[in-house]
Amino acid sequence: MGAVRQFVDELFRPLTLQIAKTFNLPKFLNHAPVFYISLTAYTAVFLTAPYFSRLLFPKAYSTVSTRHTYGWRVHMVSMSHAVVILPWAFWMVNQNMPAVENDKAFGWDDRLGDLQAVSAAYFVWDTLESALSRAGIDFTLHGLACTIIWMIGYRPFTAYYGPRFLDKVGKTGTPLQLVNAVLLLAAFFGARLVYGPYLSYDFLRTMWSVRHEMSPFVTGSFAAGNIVLNILNFWWFSKMIGAIQKRFKKEPIAEGSAPTNYGTVSVDGQTLQLPEAETLQAALHVQET
Repeated sequence: MGAVRQFVDELFRPLTLQIAKTFNLPKFLNHAPVFYISLTAYTAVFLTAPYFSRLLFPKAYSTVSTRHTYGWRVHMVSMSHAVVILPWAFWMVNQNMPAVENDKAFGWDDRLGDLQAVSAAYFVWDTLESALSRAGIDFTLHGLACTIIWMIGYRPFTAYYGPRFLDKVGKTGTPLQLVNAVLLLAAFFGARLVYGPYLSYDFLRTMWSVRHEMSPFVTGSFAAGNIVLNILNFWWFSKMIGAIQKRFKKEPIAEGSAPTNYGTVSVDGQTLQLPEAETLQAALHVQET
């Protein structure tokens, strides 16, 4: 891995220097190779997802319609990021880093650099994918705001909060759909609607305490980004609740028309499949075997 990292560093060194100089990101220099490697890996996962999905999930992938295969590929990229970053971030939160803990605004520990690079690369990829696929302004703004938050950490600035901004974790689609839906809503509510606003409040307090030491652009961007992300979380949660409620409404279907699919809802650019009403009812009345 060291040889690959050195090769990538030398290959992209002019671009790295330009990025670091333009956006004033001195700490980015040592971790740029991980950023480029991660960006390449996410693209590779997206392009090869249909092939390894047939091998790893033959039954599940065979049920995916042609028009939903693109969403499946995006989902695989998102999941690959989550699988790597979540345990890593939880581990980092429990490490002793006095330089960062004693200075939440400007403290830095080099162990955070690679972690930030992996997530920064993902959100750059996510922003570009959302924009190019026209997934919606909300998804594009979400990716862009997260990209700014992760990249500006290389100034360094608010690196303390990097491992704590655990994002992109709500996924569904298992056979135990009811249990999965409940866990999804509970995790989303706890992480994004309870812990998220609390962390944003602490984050904004830290920024306010050093507002005279930072440019209005940086403080304004971070404040606006946090507000936008929290609003989007509440908006997506309301859509998830609404989609589940509609599952219990039996509406007459006109002759010759196709039934409305109330079982999907888009969150973070991902199409989440919610359980059918019959599945929910059956799960609530499990028979003993």
